[in-house]
Amino acid sequence: MQMLNELEAILFLKAKDISMKELANFFELDIEDMKRALFQLKELRKDNGINVKIENEKVSLVTNPNCGEAVYRYFNPEVKPKKLSRAAFETLTIIAYNGPITKSEIEKIRGVNVDGVVSSLHEKKLVKVVGKAEKIGNPNLYEVTEDFCAYLNINSLEELPNYREIREKIKENQENKNNKDGEEIGKNKN
Repeated sequence: MQMLNELEAILFLKAKDISMKELANFFELDIEDMKRALFQLKELRKDNGINVKIENEKVSLVTNPNCGEAVYRYFNPEVKPKKLSRAAFETLTIIAYNGPITKSEIEKIRGVNVDGVVSSLHEKKLVKVVGKAEKIGNPNLYEVTEDFCAYLNINSLEELPNYREIREKIKENQENKNNKDGEEIGKNKN
């Protein structure tokens, strides 16, 4: 427990992202042991005003999304929350329910170009690149971030309306499409 307290103190004082590797080296742990310790600390802090954020092998302390409205009102008493455009919300919804997803897949669903919207959402740290698709050109794969959840004042995507049901339908549709594509390839070979 002492190490978790020390880890928390270091994260607090650093006040910005620290790499897991740097922390593992400092505490003389291998990276997997450091990850376990960080996720344990994250679990311990989840119901407090300050949470542990782990993203892209970087760690930092952040405010709990449940406190977001109070924190915002305190620091911005006269400023209205910045509203997102309809296009931004539509794109975020697609990414939240379908992620990880490429821009071209988003465009196929929305029926319009999303380059500007996705760039704007990325700048606002509401979406992040989580890898590359194994397709021609290796396009970026996007997912929503913890900041997206904080913006909506939720703890996880599972709190979105009908999240599990919609994810299951998306998975079924994808499996059906893959089976159909496989059948088409088989017919074309004959």
